[in-house]
Amino acid sequence: MKRENTVYHDMRPELKFKINESYKTIRTNIAFSILKKGCKKIVISSSSPGEGKSTISVNVAISIAKTDARVLLVDTDLRSPRVHLFLDLPSAPGITDYLTGNSSLEETIHDTSYPNLKVLSAGSLSPNPSELLSSDYFKDMLTHL
Repeated sequence: MKRENTVYHDMRPELKFKINESYKTIRTNIAFSILKKGCKKIVISSSSPGEGKSTISVNVAISIAKTDARVLLVDTDLRSPRVHLFLDLPSAPGITDYLTGNSSLEETIHDTSYPNLKVLSAGSLSPNPSELLSSDYFKDMLTHL
């Protein structure tokens, strides 16, 4: 039996329902505010660690994928990657492996158990994550995707 959502699968049903509805509300707000304007990229960010960026990213991605939209979730937290853990995926190969030339882009994109949802994991830990994410290679990768 497939879990409804791996992030909170052991939760009480009534609380799980409320959380699912909250993510559907976020999905709807995104659809009405930016997706209709042709936006194809959504960034979830915060100023401090541990504020729930990965949890929110995974759940919003799942929620959007359930509308039959194709979703690629890109984990750019290269210092403390977590997205792969939520979805039972390998961290590597990932972004760092692609940007350093150790893997092809196709090798770094992982299928998930959710239809229409793929993940580009963070990859192997890098000593210079800021430089990788500010590189022209990263910008070119995003353009290609």
